[in-house]
Parts: sequence; structure tokens; C-alpha cells
Amino acid sequence: MLFQSDDWGFNRVGSRAALKEYCVGGVETLQGNMALKDALETEEDVQLLKGVLTEGGVRGAGENAAVFTCNAVMANPNFEEINRVGGANFVAEDVRESYQKVYGDGVGGFSSLVEGNQQGVFDLQFHAWVHLQYGAWLQAMREKVPEVLKGAELGICGVSSTWAKRKLGRSNFLAALDWQTTDPGYTQLLESWKHAFNGFGEVWGKQATSFIAPAYIWPEQMESMLLDQGLVSVQGLPYQLVPKGGGKFGKTYRSIRRNRKGVRYTLRNCYFEPGENYSRDYVSECLQRMKMLISWRVPVIVNTHRFNYMGGIDADHRAHGLKELSRFIASIRKQWPEARFIGTQELVNYL
Repeated sequence: MLFQSDDWGFNRVGSRAALKEYCVGGVETLQGNMALKDALETEEDVQLLKGVLTEGGVRGAGENAAVFTCNAVMANPNFEEINRVGGANFVAEDVRESYQKVYGDGVGGFSSLVEGNQQGVFDLQFHAWVHLQYGAWLQAMREKVPEVLKGAELGICGVSSTWAKRKLGRSNFLAALDWQTTDPGYTQLLESWKHAFNGFGEVWGKQATSFIAPAYIWPEQMESMLLDQGLVSVQGLPYQLVPKGGGKFGKTYRSIRRNRKGVRYTLRNCYFEPGENYSRDYVSECLQRMKMLISWRVPVIVNTHRFNYMGGIDADHRAHGLKELSRFIASIRKQWPEARFIGTQELVNYL
């Protein structure tokens, strides 16, 4: 039984005040709770989540505490520098700098994530260098697309835009690897991601062995490059979206037991996003889905994003997500007492 959770370390929305200012003034607003409720983790966010995961005991002490694979970024846009040059070029900041900027002298939830990674409560893995298709985003800035410019001024990159929909086939700029080999800057992109993957352990405490592409979109060359750097497994859906340009994608289907050039694919098969729709019973849906997966003798891999458990924007939103997660874990333990919670690397070791 695995929980795989994306977007850790990603500075989607700089602050509650920035979000409030962005959502008034006549430009397109952010869409959905993932954009409206997500924020860089606070210390309280991480500690409360850790409390829910360890309700069943302490990992390593003979107890079956739950574990989250937290897929983390290595950098975020440096909005000050990018705004200073009017979007002429992309400037990144180390993820640790993002925590310091957002939380002043504190480091938000960064230290607790690193500590949890060492304790085995969290299994931190590689999500992205930056969670942004910055080539298109910068172009939109230079073309003075209102919602993009205003977002950049306020430190918000998770904006929705009809410009993005027209150019990329998506409403936002967050599919960081939606690049073609012929795009200007593609070679530099590969080098930046290579450097980020190799430096993961220095930042997050342990070197990553697994990867999940933002929006499940990545070119074949990226996977090959990461394999050469020590990648062992790729997380995702039963298919890979391969960018073809102009918002078009090819599909390459995957199998959890397929070994392609030494890589293992761990395919998510349960959808638990209680922060998306407060009235939807994700617990019952997932339990029903689990019955089928267990009958097939397939590992249960739950897709659940960070935003479900963040309270920096809305503490009630976080409370709902944690309550539902606690209910879900308790229901699993009651229905399947023999269920074992593990991280992604531990699963790969079994395959």
C-alpha cells in the first residue's frame, strides 16, 4: 500500500495576501482548489500530516505506520529577478531559498520534511527541477498576457490562461517537461534537470531513485538521461504523454512489471484527492477500488497531491484533508489488518 504525493517544495502561490490580490482586478483567476488552496508547506502542515501517518505507530519500531512518498522540486522561479528583466530569461532559486523568502527567518516545513525522510515517515523522491514550462511562461510575459504578468508580479505561477490553452493545449504552464527537442533552450533544460537530480540528496537528505513528471508529460530523452544518473523507477499513470508540440501528445503505455532499460514503472491506480470536492466520498471510492486491486494481487498505489493537506491559505481545507486521510487509513487497517504501508523504493525492491 503506497501513497504517492506530488508538488512538495513547489511555490505555487507566494502568500494568502498575494492570492487575494490576484483574484480581484479583472484578470482570469486561478481555477480549482489545487490552485486556490495550495501553498508552500508550513511547519504545522508537515507536523500535522506526520501525526496522521504515525497514528498506527512509529516506523522501524515494529509498527505499521503509514508512509508518504513526497515528490519534491529542487527550485522555483526567482520572481524578483524575472520581473526585473521583464521575462527576458528564466532565473531559478534553490528550493531552500524559497522557504526562507516565504517564511522569513523560519524555514517553513522544509526541516520537518527532511527529518521525516530520515525517519521513514516520508519517502522523498524527485519531481522536478522547476514545476513550470518556463519557456512558454516567459513568452507569455513578453507578450504581456495580463493574467501571467500579474501573477508574476505577485509571485504566482500557477495561473490559468486562455493563452496557455491556445499554445499548449492546457489551461496552465505547469507541465514542466512539455518541450520538444527542437525548442530553443532544450539542451540547457536537460542539463538543469540532470544537475537537479544529482543534487537531490544534498538538499533533501537522501538521493532520489524515483521520478514523476509534472502532469505525467515528459520526452523520452529525459527518462534516458535520468537513467544514466542512477534513476531506478518512474511513477505515473498507465501511460506516458510524449510532447509533440502545439498541445498534442503521443501516448506510450506502461506496465508495472515491464523492465525498460532497467527502469521500473510504478503505476498509480487509486485517486484520493479529498481537497478537490468536499462533498465527494473519496474514502468509499478508494476502498471499493482496493477490493478489485487486491483481488488482482496488484499493489495499491494512491495518487494524492500535496494541496489536500496544506493550511497556509485555508486551515479548514487542511483539516478536511487530514480528517479524510485519517479515516481512509483507519478503514484500510480495519478491512485489511495485514495491509503493509511502504514507500516507492521499497516497492521497487520487491518487483
